[in-house]
Amino acid sequence: MPLDATVVVPGLYLVLSYRIQKGTYHWLIVTTNVGTQPYCFHAAQIPGWHYERKVWDMVRSQTSVIGIKIGSYIDADRLDEVLAPVPMTTPIEEGDVEFTCRIWAEANRLANIHAEDVAAGRVGGVYVSSFSA
Repeated sequence: MPLDATVVVPGLYLVLSYRIQKGTYHWLIVTTNVGTQPYCFHAAQIPGWHYERKVWDMVRSQTSVIGIKIGSYIDADRLDEVLAPVPMTTPIEEGDVEFTCRIWAEANRLANIHAEDVAAGRVGGVYVSSFSA
C-alpha cells in the first residue's frame, strides 16, 4: 500500500517494503526533496549482495510499508559518497550473523549521524555497524 504523500516532507528516510516471501521486508534508505527525483539506496540481493542506487518513489510504490524520517535531506550524489563504501558483509563484531539488507541499512543509518558533515565536506570516514539481529 502506498504511503500517505501528505505526511512525507523533504528528508532522509528508512523505508521498509514488502518482499515476495510473506512476512519478510526489504530495508532501503531514501532521500527526497521538493523539485528533485526521490532516490533509494539499498543492498540488493540478486545476483549476490551488491549496492544499488536508483530513482524510487516511496509514496507511489505499491510495496512501501513504512517510511521513518531519520534525517534532513541530503543530495543523492553526496549521499551516494557516504553509502556506497559500506561493505556488503556482516561486521566481525556482529559474530556469526548472516548479512542482510537490514544490517546494511542499519550501518548506514548510523553513518547518517555524520552524513551532513560528510555532505558538507567537513569529515569523512568508514562507519561500522554495531547492529545485531
